[in-house]
Amino acid sequence: MKMPVLTSVVIFIIILLWSIKRSAKKSRSELEAFVNRENEANSTRRQPIDDLPYINIPDELFFIKYKDSSKMQEVMRNLDFLKDKKMLNLTGISNTDLKLKYGAANLPELSECDERYTLLVRSLQSFAECLSEDGREQDAVKVLEFSISTGSDILGSYTLLTNLYIKAGTPDKLNGLKEKAAKLNSLTAPSIIRMLEKATSAPT
Repeated sequence: MKMPVLTSVVIFIIILLWSIKRSAKKSRSELEAFVNRENEANSTRRQPIDDLPYINIPDELFFIKYKDSSKMQEVMRNLDFLKDKKMLNLTGISNTDLKLKYGAANLPELSECDERYTLLVRSLQSFAECLSEDGREQDAVKVLEFSISTGSDILGSYTLLTNLYIKAGTPDKLNGLKEKAAKLNSLTAPSIIRMLEKATSAPT
């Protein structure tokens, strides 16, 4: 009776060792591929980046009236700082991909452009929240529509704009939001889409 058990244990150990060896081989292969790709990226020559889709803040956003608060003061400081700066939405694009496409020498500048963009969309979210809380919902919609048009993947921006559309009696605009969310190259895209699907399926 002991032989079948012993045989099973031996077979299990053999399969386990084979799996470990296979996994280690795959890991080595993936590491080699990454290193080779990174080496190629680091040797890529600088490419022109003047014609990239840089983001500009519309002048009209600076003329929106708002209730003064410490939160809004910070928002306006950020927007004033960013208005003349280059910004790029590089969400979902790795540093390796950036170097391969534009050259390693451009990576610091591109990273700064992406960091400014992150500051922009976070500031716009705060701006819209303040406006909505102050009852200036149409202005909040303007801010959010601009933010989302740049490819923002902030769930809160989509959620707030969805609620404002529904409150304004324009739920048909949610289809446009779903189309934008479907194009996002972001880990938050599935959550945004689920929120929108739930909103569009809810009884009015």
